[in-house]
Amino acid sequence: MEFDLTDELIKQITFAMENQKEIFLLDSCEKVLIKKTDIAQRLEAEEKGEDIAFSETQNQNRFYTLPEWNSILGFKMMEKFVSVLKNPLARSDLKQVLSLGKGVFRNFKNKLSEYPEVEKLWLNFKDAEMKKMVLDWYNKHRASWGLDLLPIEFNETDALILEDFLFRFSSVAEEPEVFETYQNLFFDELCERAEEEDDEEVLAFLWKEYHFLQEEREDLQLCIVETIEEDFAGIAAFFQLAGKRKKRFLIPFLYVEKNFRGLGLGNELLQRIRDYATEQGVRQLVVHNSFVPDVLVSVLLKNGFQKTKGIYFANVAD
Repeated sequence: MEFDLTDELIKQITFAMENQKEIFLLDSCEKVLIKKTDIAQRLEAEEKGEDIAFSETQNQNRFYTLPEWNSILGFKMMEKFVSVLKNPLARSDLKQVLSLGKGVFRNFKNKLSEYPEVEKLWLNFKDAEMKKMVLDWYNKHRASWGLDLLPIEFNETDALILEDFLFRFSSVAEEPEVFETYQNLFFDELCERAEEEDDEEVLAFLWKEYHFLQEEREDLQLCIVETIEEDFAGIAAFFQLAGKRKKRFLIPFLYVEKNFRGLGLGNELLQRIRDYATEQGVRQLVVHNSFVPDVLVSVLLKNGFQKTKGIYFANVAD
């Protein structure tokens, strides 16, 4: 018997799938889930004439088994999540949990609690994967009924996560200590990734000579992102270059706290600067290649930056 798959029914099905103590079936007539044991009791009542409504609609196509779900599939889902997780610290810790085996589900949950934003990513990821399983299951039934398949569409996870962060503009003149702290963290991490000791010395020299990173440059602006609890999460600095033909913003550094990486904050910081640049009539964003760590390259390329002659640049508007 055909039935419509509503959002409420999807919630009921995914909840029942994770119930490892009971087996549920979908009653396509009443559009509800029924325990398999309850069905047996109602069939027995029907035989005695005590459940007429159940008897009148009874047929072999009335009940549907739910999509398969077990601990093996649950473990594979956790592996899939960790494989696509971009936060390096959380990814490393969760990989270790998965490798231990014993108590893996409880330990996975406990470790996620140490990374609240990653935990939200997991819950959104799991919800989307479970819904996809239900829709795949439903589409197989629709195909057997001769109906068109339903599209599988979900909200962007990044957009959901960004709702938990606040972005604001400031300047070095207003917050010199914030600027000093995080430009140093950025440079320290850059040096950690240097392959040779000589590379680190060269970077240090260039950094020192980078005149716009001196505190006296009061026109240096900041785009800062914080959690709703006002914990610092990331920062990007920028200022306007003097030019005859084009107005340009130079971005000397962009830094996201390690616990908040992989959540799309770097992308959003760049987008906020791009939007502000458009408002100010700025035509181009520029990043010096000497100060682009490997982890930032993909973020720049994703945001339309191109590499040429030692710099990354992105055109803002024609």
